Order: sequence, then C-alpha cells, then structure tokens
Amino acid sequence: MRAVLELAGFENVLSKIIGSNNKLNNAMATIRALSAYKHAEHFNKRVVQKAKLHEETEEKIEDKKEVASVVKEIQDKQAV
Repeated sequence: MRAVLELAGFENVLSKIIGSNNKLNNAMATIRALSAYKHAEHFNKRVVQKAKLHEETEEKIEDKKEVASVVKEIQDKQAV
C-alpha cells in the first residue's frame, strides 16, 4: 500500500489494513480507491511534477559531472 501511495505522490502516509494480508489485493484496492477519488487529476499532476523534478535533478547531476571532468582535464594539463 505504501509503495502505491508513494507512486501517487503521497509521502508519510499512515494506514491500517483490515482483513486480508494479500499484498496484491491490498495494492489493487489502493489503486481502485485512488481512481475513485473525485480529484483523481490531482494525483496525476503530483506524479508529473515529481517526475519533472526528478528529471531536472538528474540533469543537474550530469551537468556537474561534465563540469568536474572538464576541470580535471584542465588541472591535468596544468600539472604537466
């Protein structure tokens, strides 16, 4: 249940499962509940925003790696 809610964009969720301990049934019930929620587009927006933030973070990390490699090349040339 926690994984499904985190994918939907929610963090720090407290929940209680009553009845079945079947993980697949609990995940499907969570998905159905989120789909039936009258503000389902809210979840889609949160997931898209989270994905964009993740992509931007990855791009920044790659840019820093490129800068670090260029700086290392310059330092190596100066050392010679």
